[in-house]
Amino acid sequence: MDKHPMTISVARGGEGRVACMSIAGDVDLVDPVDVDIAQRQLDSVSCEVLYVDLTSVTFGGSGLIHYLYNVSEQLPEAAITLCGPSAITRRVLELAGLNRLAAMCDRLPQDWASANASPASDRLVVERVAPAWPQPAT
Repeated sequence: MDKHPMTISVARGGEGRVACMSIAGDVDLVDPVDVDIAQRQLDSVSCEVLYVDLTSVTFGGSGLIHYLYNVSEQLPEAAITLCGPSAITRRVLELAGLNRLAAMCDRLPQDWASANASPASDRLVVERVAPAWPQPAT
């Protein structure tokens, strides 16, 4: 059994316009059961603003990257903010190009569920560009 199993939960606020997805535990080589659970959580999300709380992620690898790309594809019109990743997780997300699909901030805003809450202007995603995949060395 894993020391830090992955969990995903979703909370809503702002009359359903704002949601917070909390991801916790080790999120790397996700097994099919975890993917099924994560997909069911993702299917239940429909919002204009999504905060993804990463403060409890103990390890974020390829599974986290894959899942967050799925979230951005499922919610193409939502302003997504990744909140509170550890320094190493933040670096992994930046290397994967997720900082182009979602904004990042140091912590989840306390008033995220407020109907009037919206990300600060410097955290709004204006344009979603395709990730730049690493090119082989020549």
